[in-house]
Amino acid sequence: MNLTKAVLSFASLSTICFNTYAYDLTDAFQQALKHDIQYQTEFSNLRAAEATLPQADSAFAPQLSAQGKGNLINNNNSSNPSSSTTSAAGSLVYSQLLYSEQNEAVTAVASASIELAKLNIKVAKNDLLIRTAEAYFTILRAKNSLEFARTEQKAIARQLEQAKKRFEVGLTAITDVKEVQALFDKSVAAELSAENQLDISLQSLELITGKIGLNLNTIDSDVSFDYPTPNDSEHWAQLAIQNNLNVLKAQANLAIAAANRKKSQSVEGMTVNASGSYGITISDNSASGSNTARDASIGILLNLPLFTGGSATAQIAEQEAKYQSAKDGVILQKRIAAQQARTFYLSIVSGIGQINALHQASISSQTALDATNAGFEVGTRTSVDVLSSIKETYRSQRDESSSRYDYLINLLKLKQATGTLNDQDIAQINRFLSNKSN
Repeated sequence: MNLTKAVLSFASLSTICFNTYAYDLTDAFQQALKHDIQYQTEFSNLRAAEATLPQADSAFAPQLSAQGKGNLINNNNSSNPSSSTTSAAGSLVYSQLLYSEQNEAVTAVASASIELAKLNIKVAKNDLLIRTAEAYFTILRAKNSLEFARTEQKAIARQLEQAKKRFEVGLTAITDVKEVQALFDKSVAAELSAENQLDISLQSLELITGKIGLNLNTIDSDVSFDYPTPNDSEHWAQLAIQNNLNVLKAQANLAIAAANRKKSQSVEGMTVNASGSYGITISDNSASGSNTARDASIGILLNLPLFTGGSATAQIAEQEAKYQSAKDGVILQKRIAAQQARTFYLSIVSGIGQINALHQASISSQTALDATNAGFEVGTRTSVDVLSSIKETYRSQRDESSSRYDYLINLLKLKQATGTLNDQDIAQINRFLSNKSN
């Protein structure tokens, strides 16, 4: 991305310290890669998929078996009253599938399943990156909200003290004191709510990374955000259609469906097998003596099913329907990917404008607060006016801060939608962050 600068500067917020070391987004993501079960599960799925390929290939490998048997026969009859025969036989049997359309399709299914499993790992990694970033920035939002709540509460406490003093000397009515007291009580509730939200957000990151109580790096107070280049949503939409991982997954599913369709069509196909055997039989008769016989055979077996009771026709119809469904799935995923790319592109463009506007709103609300305080000192504005101005000032600053996190998340999601998200993007985001711990 090239730069169209939207240089932003706003009031610096103190950082709540939960630990003694800085923990940036790269640290969080690397820890998540080791800890997150959803991501690790995909490697097990890949190993399972890889195990299907040698199973499919083994159908064409030589098959060798050994067989043996022994017999004892006693004959008691009038012609040969006391004869007995013992025999022992052993053989080696060889067979090998030489040709089968169905087994070739099974191998194709296994190969496509492996590619799908590899894509699932990439998807899971990208999803983990986004989940980690969202959890990380949710904590920063919660910390900001708590800082604003505490700062606002301190300002209201000062106004409450002033209101009480003015009431004591007869400069204001008791209603002013009660109104400020009510606002102070609400600010206490707001602080408790903000603390709870921070605790919840910390738990969310712990679920992903296995760590909690982190002194997270926060976004710099003066940074430059960039517009996507080229400045054309259709460019990003086309990039998503080509590279989006869910599109590639849908195409892998289509390859599997195509192989399964071919497999069903070959149910009534010809198979060719080679076979051979070599055996020895040794027999010993008490009357006639011993005898040894050897036999060997080799042959080719051709099998061509003529009628399977309609099962093959039904399988073909089933797999044809699944193939058409997979084709529709590719079209659907392309449409979704294009729509997502346009959405995140427009959100980034709009987000920079919002950041600038909210920055100006923060400046304007601070100016208005200064004027309201001056009016309060000369008696033209009330405590309620001052408190209303204070709340508006901190709300503007909080919204500006939140919009900056929205920009960073939308930037990552645009990369995810276009299939270009990677570890380097975490490093890029880290350049916006710094350790501001006390």
